[in-house]
Amino acid sequence: VRQIYERFPVSTPSTVDDDRFRWFCKELWPRVHQSATAKGILIFVRSSYDFIRLRNFFRKEEVPICLNSEYLQTKEMQSAEAHFCAGRSRFMLYTERAHFYHRRHIK
Repeated sequence: VRQIYERFPVSTPSTVDDDRFRWFCKELWPRVHQSATAKGILIFVRSSYDFIRLRNFFRKEEVPICLNSEYLQTKEMQSAEAHFCAGRSRFMLYTERAHFYHRRHIK
């Protein structure tokens, strides 16, 4: 599995969340969204606040995305994973807490 880590500029420690979101929307998202070969992209989100922010961003952009958070029922999580693994959705938002509490194995 190929993983990509990128650094982004931060003005102050207190604005790191806003800087990260701004960088994602302006720098990373256009590259990923335009790529025809970008399939099966899992976006690992560290906080519920960031999760909601990104979910709302994807809804605004009208991008179909699978959601996987700690607040979903097991059946909803399995359905989202099935859609993602089958290629019906190119992107999945996945929270750190969902991974900690449920430890789903995504192929």
